[in-house]
Amino acid sequence: MSNLIEVKEVTQVVKRTIVDKDAPFSNTTVGVFSWLCGPLAGGLLVYLNFKKLGYKDYALYTLIGTILGTIIVAYVLIFKIPETSSLKIGFLWPIIFVLLQTNFVDKWAKENLDKKFGSDLKALGLSLIGLVLFFGAFGIVGLVSELIFPS
Repeated sequence: MSNLIEVKEVTQVVKRTIVDKDAPFSNTTVGVFSWLCGPLAGGLLVYLNFKKLGYKDYALYTLIGTILGTIIVAYVLIFKIPETSSLKIGFLWPIIFVLLQTNFVDKWAKENLDKKFGSDLKALGLSLIGLVLFFGAFGIVGLVSELIFPS
């Protein structure tokens, strides 16, 4: 009986040591980088997680929702629509992205105790690309709006 308890305790504290390029990014990584680098960064990480976990339909829906959401956020922030603030929107995205993927990533983590999550440095690089694209979306929305509604 005591051996069974020891084995159970050891398996609960197993360190994730095997690096797997197909491993998803952790919920913490997605939350932090979507908060620091904007909605495109978080959406990109969640998209890749769904793709790595084999949920291609969810990945596509996430990508489409992220692009549309980014355009809406850019529009809201550029035109300073009343009752909104970038702080509120900044906290909204990480929560949405982490909630979207939590069950899927947690299930993977339980099934793959010996594997590490995806690289945080890779997530950082992808998030910085997302940040640059996010600012590009601001520019595009601003230019299109200026053409449609000249001041």
